[in-house]
Amino acid sequence: MSAYDAGMSRNIAVLLTNTDTSEFARRYPNDAEKVIARLKAVRHDWRYQAYMARDGELPAALAGLDGVVITGSP
Repeated sequence: MSAYDAGMSRNIAVLLTNTDTSEFARRYPNDAEKVIARLKAVRHDWRYQAYMARDGELPAALAGLDGVVITGSP
């Protein structure tokens, strides 16, 4: 049995790089929200944090993270 199967929680950073802030884009969930929703469907016990990388917001350090997802098109 792997650590993942044993129910160990993970810390995942989701970096949003999409720069579309148009009226159309604001009516829908952003790419980070969509990715987190899909990941939660299969790993609901993991912790997810979205960062607006497009605005310069990034995790302070990679230490303590178990994974990073980069989403969106700059």
